[in-house]
Amino acid sequence: MIVLDAPAFLNALSLPSGEKATTREVLAELKDRRSRMLAEAAVASRELRVLAPSDESVEKVKKAAGRVLPRLSKADVSVLALARDLGCGIMTDDYAVQVVAARLGIPFSPVFRRGIKEGRGKNKA
Repeated sequence: MIVLDAPAFLNALSLPSGEKATTREVLAELKDRRSRMLAEAAVASRELRVLAPSDESVEKVKKAAGRVLPRLSKADVSVLALARDLGCGIMTDDYAVQVVAARLGIPFSPVFRRGIKEGRGKNKA
């Protein structure tokens, strides 16, 4: 299982194979037609599950984020919390999400851009 952040829909030509999940907050961030259609098709074909993170994980993410928290959207927090709940990795190009994922020990992989430098987080999903 991998949790998809908005950049997975915005920057990818197609979604990765295997089990995938995202949150309602991420789907709400998708404004362009192509990424919305990609997400909607994946949900309709049951390739993508839309899940909600636990309140406990949301609070743990906010605490771990520290000074990065103001740079995280509600969708970013929801993706990190869901990955924590599911014990899986995240696919994102968002550096702030990658930094917090590294702090929490959550594996991550970039969609298109290079990820954060190894010194700050060497976890790869």
